[in-house]
Amino acid sequence: MLANEILLTTPTYPYPTLPANDSLTDATGQRFTKGDNVFTMVSHTHCFANHILAQNVRTPVVVMEYPRWEDFKTEVDKGYPVIGISTYPVHLARVLEMCEYIRKRSPATKILLGSHGGMAFRSVYDKETQRKYVDRVVHGEGVRFLRRFLGETDVDRPIRQALMPKAGGAPPFMSKYPVGNIAFLVSGLGCIGGCDFCSTTALFDQHRTELLSPAELVEHMRLYHDHFPSVSQVFVIEEDHFRYPKYLEGVRELWMEQPKMMEQLDWFAFGSIDFIGRYAEKYGWDALAETGIGTIFIGVESKFAGEHGYKKRKNANAQEVFEKLHSMGIRTVGAWMCGFDFHDHGNVLEDLNYLVSLYPTYQQLTRGAPLPGTALWTRMNEENRVSDVPREDVHFWSSALKNVNFEPHETLN
Repeated sequence: MLANEILLTTPTYPYPTLPANDSLTDATGQRFTKGDNVFTMVSHTHCFANHILAQNVRTPVVVMEYPRWEDFKTEVDKGYPVIGISTYPVHLARVLEMCEYIRKRSPATKILLGSHGGMAFRSVYDKETQRKYVDRVVHGEGVRFLRRFLGETDVDRPIRQALMPKAGGAPPFMSKYPVGNIAFLVSGLGCIGGCDFCSTTALFDQHRTELLSPAELVEHMRLYHDHFPSVSQVFVIEEDHFRYPKYLEGVRELWMEQPKMMEQLDWFAFGSIDFIGRYAEKYGWDALAETGIGTIFIGVESKFAGEHGYKKRKNANAQEVFEKLHSMGIRTVGAWMCGFDFHDHGNVLEDLNYLVSLYPTYQQLTRGAPLPGTALWTRMNEENRVSDVPREDVHFWSSALKNVNFEPHETLN
């Protein structure tokens, strides 16, 4: 058995496909540019969580991304003391097969299961079944957990995210294998917003954990710029950057000190209508552009969301927010959900047309999906409104929800 090395892996390939045979690892094609005809882009991404974990523990780590089954078996047979699997709910059937193989071939190995798939596993299986397959389900932020698990003492030291693999995308007529020109960082994990459908709110117990300070974020972006001139954007994970205006102001001050980087690089942020509006009201729209943001993912959710308890949609005017952003050259991803309980045949097209009227640069259209572990999933289970669907159908377009006013095929179409 290996004495001082751990294995971190994704589920093994091949992956289940999404409706319309879309790829799970192609976020741009399955969501942001879906339906854009010849301009629908093909993209690739990486399991960045495992790379961040590997950079931040003192024990040597082997990282496997999308391994084939034979490659996975070869690694397991080496006898790692710890194997961690980062997964989404859609992969759980395959993950259980992986755990069974580890138990059989390397019974002394401790199995860790994390990310949103870990939360789903903990939600749908009883304690006895959980112990059969895994030793620990990682709930919440993983770096400090893994440091503690491995016996490290300085668990709160800074978290590095230096020069991870790059993602990329392009229309398929230009390249079926686009080069990596999108970098990736995580400024913070978790959300304090409390939306009932949100997996991130549930996974991190409605709490935000900062992974990079404003200075560390800008420094990590500078490293990408200096070492990989082809990188044009940094995708920065955070549920809503605009809930933390002082953080953004810190980024803006440091970004303005990097004139060369400002000309060649921008970053992808996350926000919501009300909190973008509040930031602009306090600091001005120009200040937003001066942070270096080039694209914002905006959870529009629904025209009617503010009337039904979603507090991020109560005050600011969405059309004004989108128009101001576009006028400054900032691209937008407008996210909309179909199948809220307040949706019916009389208002759902009005709601969809409302999103269209915002003219988002890109779009994300999903169904109201009760992902295991969320408050929505708990409530729908209590109301007997969660259908028993295969594990590979637990995703943003899942048919698991029994809608009040629609048949399942209607919300997908």
